[in-house]
Amino acid sequence: MKINYKLVLFFMSLILIIGIFTSITLSNNQDHKFIELQMRYNEGLEYFNNKEYENAYNSLNQIVDEFPDSEPVNYLYAISAVNTFHFKESLIYMERALDINPYNVENPVFMIQYAEILINADKIEEAKLVIEHSKNLEQPTNFPNFQERLKELEEIVKKGTLI
Repeated sequence: MKINYKLVLFFMSLILIIGIFTSITLSNNQDHKFIELQMRYNEGLEYFNNKEYENAYNSLNQIVDEFPDSEPVNYLYAISAVNTFHFKESLIYMERALDINPYNVENPVFMIQYAEILINADKIEEAKLVIEHSKNLEQPTNFPNFQERLKELEEIVKKGTLI
């Protein structure tokens, strides 16, 4: 049996060219999608910073499932959700942000927000634990009335609701 090396070389070259073309096409599509998602995140962040929480919630809602392992996306979506009265949803994404970055238990601002979300989601016992833990955290410089807010939250959990 005689092997036609030119024919084998031709087909191997053809497969290589098709593979390269396919990978370039797929990577361009992936880059385009990532850029679109990044723009959507930036839009949500801008709305959030302007206190346009409903717009931030709607914008981030379109991308949160595309970035399930992104702490900033989950966190920002959780805070936008709580500000638009989507309490149960807010809790899901705040806990996801905490799962992604467990060091947030040492972040006093995160923990106070988490306690507020727990209260609004009717998770009073869990909120009590978070508040108790937060008492031992260092006073954040960007939250001068942190201890007072913890005391307010303690009073609120006695009543059972934040709003």
